Amino acid sequence: MSQGVYAIEAHCVAVNIDNFGAMASKEEIKELLKIQKSEIEKVITDNTNELKEDLMQMKKMWEGAIADVILTREKIESLEFENVELTKRIQELEQRSRIDNIIITGIKKSEDEDEDDLLREVTALAQKLEVELNPYDVNTIHRLPANTQGIHPVIVKLNNRSKSPSW
Repeated sequence: MSQGVYAIEAHCVAVNIDNFGAMASKEEIKELLKIQKSEIEKVITDNTNELKEDLMQMKKMWEGAIADVILTREKIESLEFENVELTKRIQELEQRSRIDNIIITGIKKSEDEDEDDLLREVTALAQKLEVELNPYDVNTIHRLPANTQGIHPVIVKLNNRSKSPSW
């Protein structure tokens, strides 16, 4: 027999093997082993039940997390669709607002040019083209950035859409 004290979990009976043989009969040893086996089985059963409960809680948490992920994905898809639709609408509105615009190229820029100078140039051009354009027909006028080193185009936003087709 080996020497030492063996204990199984805190719940079990500690047995000193060195002196045990002289003190107890085989039947007593069998009974003590039966008791230890029963206590070990109880500990295993309790631990198994605790693990099952923990697994059930984790399963519920995962199911909740999965449901959250599904809802989040649906929300993202909905927002992506809405974003596409709003982008289309913005583009349509921008296009509608551009209907009132006329872009004129070839007007040379004078030194210290301001909006009034541009307006005079554009109304003079309109007279040469025999197009009716009065200063009050113009909402705003300014130069656009040029793509090259050339002359910057002029954009004219009209107050009245009906003036655009005559250009």
